[in-house]
Amino acid sequence: MENNNITVLPPYTNRGVVNTLQSGLRSCVDWLQVTFKNVQNVQQIIDVLGLNFDDFTEFENGKYGYHSHIRFGHIAIYYSSNLEHFHLEISGQGCREYEEYGNHDWVTLLGLILMLDVNITRFDIAIDDFEGYFKFPQLIKKIKKGHVRSRFRTARIQEKVVLNDGSTAGTTIYFGSPKSEIQVRIYDKLQERLSAGKEIEDGIEVWNRTELQLRDKRALTAAFELVENIYSVGPLVQGLLRNYVLFCNPTDDSNKARWPISKFWIKFLDNIEPLRLSQVAP
Repeated sequence: MENNNITVLPPYTNRGVVNTLQSGLRSCVDWLQVTFKNVQNVQQIIDVLGLNFDDFTEFENGKYGYHSHIRFGHIAIYYSSNLEHFHLEISGQGCREYEEYGNHDWVTLLGLILMLDVNITRFDIAIDDFEGYFKFPQLIKKIKKGHVRSRFRTARIQEKVVLNDGSTAGTTIYFGSPKSEIQVRIYDKLQERLSAGKEIEDGIEVWNRTELQLRDKRALTAAFELVENIYSVGPLVQGLLRNYVLFCNPTDDSNKARWPISKFWIKFLDNIEPLRLSQVAP
């Protein structure tokens, strides 16, 4: 395909309809950051990605302590002349771009990255729910009544409101700090996209997203588990959620650890368990 004089490969698989799973769930990679410690130049990282060097543009500014970077859409590689390592950042939008233009699926790419001397500093996995396993008022009520078992001490609830008419433009629930090794975010992806004026595919009436933001050791462990289990993201996500966030039904027992898990959360976790990692998300 010729696009603005740049030759690109078509996606390696058809996008199809979003909600193709009977469970109404889909998983995807939604952020990836990697520090490469044993490569000589940015060309080596681009080769690992399976992208074309000519598609990247060089910029004389950077971040994360790096002075410069090259960029292809939302895929960026940061570097400095006085540093021997390089930093790759693929944002959420960049993940969708990589699925379209990259030569590898996510597990193959992670496998190639893990063969090198690297630190995976951030790795986000998202679970999209098109079925409606829970409703946000339901979760918020549980949180405010203390009907949650968690290794986190607090939760934060954020609501975006349209000032013109007072309508809700989306709700996000945060468990954990964004700087910790794991943060869980649950938010209304449908409302977020509608309020931003973005199109929604026909037939989507519910779109709840549960994101796991993993850093450093957690991120590295998750990447290894995905590669070893060949696309099976379900057990990884279910295990983390069972360990960090459980919505419960209260009983007369003073020990919250013995409270039964709410049926809606058990159903959600059980359907996550066999989930495979989607390779192309819209």
